[in-house]
Amino acid sequence: LAATAAIAIVDPADERELGRFRVVADGSTMTGVGADGSALSCELHGGSTGFAGVALRSIGFIRDLNGQILTFYSIALSILLYVVVSLCTSREPFDLDRMLHRESRAPGDEDEPRTRWWERLGFGREMTRWDRIVTAVTISWPILFTLVFIAGMLRELLAESLGLEPISDAAWLEAWGWWLWCAIGTAMVVTVWFTIGGLRDLVRMFRLLGRVQADELDDGRVIDHRNADETRGPTGTTGMDDHA
Repeated sequence: LAATAAIAIVDPADERELGRFRVVADGSTMTGVGADGSALSCELHGGSTGFAGVALRSIGFIRDLNGQILTFYSIALSILLYVVVSLCTSREPFDLDRMLHRESRAPGDEDEPRTRWWERLGFGREMTRWDRIVTAVTISWPILFTLVFIAGMLRELLAESLGLEPISDAAWLEAWGWWLWCAIGTAMVVTVWFTIGGLRDLVRMFRLLGRVQADELDDGRVIDHRNADETRGPTGTTGMDDHA
C-alpha cells in the first residue's frame, strides 16, 4: 500500500487553514490548489494507485512493471483527474485579465510594444548587456556541438561516396578526448563563476530582505479575481472573512 503524509498550513493569527498538501509514496504529490473536488480526487487517487501497483505486480504477465512505470501512470492519472474534475466542478470562468490588470487594454493597443525576433529567443528588453551575452552563450553552446555532431556524422556516412578515407578509431578517440577536456574545463569555469556569483547575490538578497517590509497578504492567494494584497478595503480590511 502507498504511504501518505498530510501537511496543513495554518494562519497563526486566526488558526485558519491556508493550504493542504498530501505526499504519496508512489511518487505523486497532491495540493489544495484549485477546486476542492479536484484536490480531493487526486488525494483519493494516490492511495488507490499504490494499492493497484501491488495488485498488478502479482499478476504473471504484467509482473515486469517497475516503480518508474507505475509512478509515470500515477502522475498521468493524477493530472487527468485534476483537470477533468476541475472542469466539471468549476463555478465560473476565471478572469485572468482582471487579476493581471489587463482589462483596460484592448487587443492590438498601440501602446503595447512589438515583440522583436530576438525577444522570442529569450533576450528580453529588461536584460542587461551581460545578461544577453550569457544567454547568447547558453543558446549557442548546444547549437554549436549539434552542428559538429551533424558534420561528423555526414563525414562518416558520405566518406565512401566522396572518395574520402573513413575516420579511424584513433581519430574518433582523439576527438572524444578533446570534447571531454572541453566539457571538464567549461564545467570548472562555470562552477567557480556560479559559486562566486551565487554567494555575492545571496549576501545582496539578505541585505535587501532586511530593508523590505513584507506584506502578509502577498502570499499568492486570489480573492474575487484579485490578488489578496490588492483587496484591502478603505479601513484596511481585506474581505477575506467573506471568502474563507
